[in-house]
Amino acid sequence: MTVSTPTSEVATRQSTCYNSPYLAEYYDSWIWDRGDLQYFSRILQEQLAKSSLPAHTPFCILDVGTGTGRVLRHLSTTLPQGLSKPINLVGLEIEPHMLDRARRLQSEIKSQPEVVISWVQGSAFELSAAPPFSSSSATSSKVDILLFPFGSLAHFTEPGQAERFFTEVAKVLRPGTGRAYIPLLHKLLIDDGDITELAEQALYPAATVTSKEYPGVTYYEKPLRHGVEGNQVHHTRFIEVVKDGDVVERNVDDLVLKLWKTKEVCALAMQAGLVKVEQEAVDDEIFFVFQLPG
Repeated sequence: MTVSTPTSEVATRQSTCYNSPYLAEYYDSWIWDRGDLQYFSRILQEQLAKSSLPAHTPFCILDVGTGTGRVLRHLSTTLPQGLSKPINLVGLEIEPHMLDRARRLQSEIKSQPEVVISWVQGSAFELSAAPPFSSSSATSSKVDILLFPFGSLAHFTEPGQAERFFTEVAKVLRPGTGRAYIPLLHKLLIDDGDITELAEQALYPAATVTSKEYPGVTYYEKPLRHGVEGNQVHHTRFIEVVKDGDVVERNVDDLVLKLWKTKEVCALAMQAGLVKVEQEAVDDEIFFVFQLPG
C-alpha cells in the first residue's frame, strides 16, 4: 500500500468526484474519447436491424450511470438517417450535477425528430422505479438495449448490491430480444488470480487539465493512496480546482472497486433469470451480454 499526502493542509471536502459543476467537466476531460463509443454505435445499429417491434413502438436504450451523457449524445448523432421507428434514449444518473451537464450539452446538439432523449435521476438498484419503466406509469416501456458503461459493475462493493442490480435489469429488459451490455475493465477481472498490475499501478495517475468551459480554471489531480485489500482495489485521489491562481475547490475521493471473476458475474446474472449470450473484448474492457429469455 502506497500513501502520500497533499503538500498543503488546506481543508478539503469528501467527494465522489462527480458532485460539483467543476468535477462534472473534469470527468468529461478524461472519459470522453473511449473506444466503447464505436462499439455502442455498432450494437445499436445491429439490434435496430433485427428488431421486429411494431412501427409505432419506441425502441428503448437505457444508459445506466449515464454521467454527463457522453454515450447517448454520441448515439443520437450517429444513428442512420430516415429512421423507421421512434427511438427513446434514457440516461439514468444519481448525481444531479452530472445530469445538469448532460441536459445542457444535449441541448447544444441536434438529433433526428424520431429520437427522444430523457435524463432521469435515479439509482441502478431501482431501475424499475424510474418513470419510463415504472409499472405505475401510463407509458411504461421495456428496454431493448441496456448499457452500463466503463466497468461500472466494479463499483458494487457492498453485499447484495450486484444481486439487486441484476434483479432490476431482469425487470426492465424486454424478454427475448432485449440485451444488457455489462462491462468490466480487463484489470478488474481476475480469472487468473494475478493482481500484480493492480497492486503496483495507481488507477488514476497524476494529471493537469485546463478547463474548456470555465475561464482561468485548471484541474490538478494526484493519487494519495493505492493498494489491493482482499478482493477490492482502494484508490484515494486528490483533485484541486484552481481559478486564476486561487484554489476554489479541493476534493478527496476514496474510491473502492471490487475485483470480479467471470463465473461470479454469470452466476449472479443467472440467479436473476438472465442468460449470457455473448462475451466480447472492447478496448480495455470485457463486455458480458445478457438476455432475458421469453
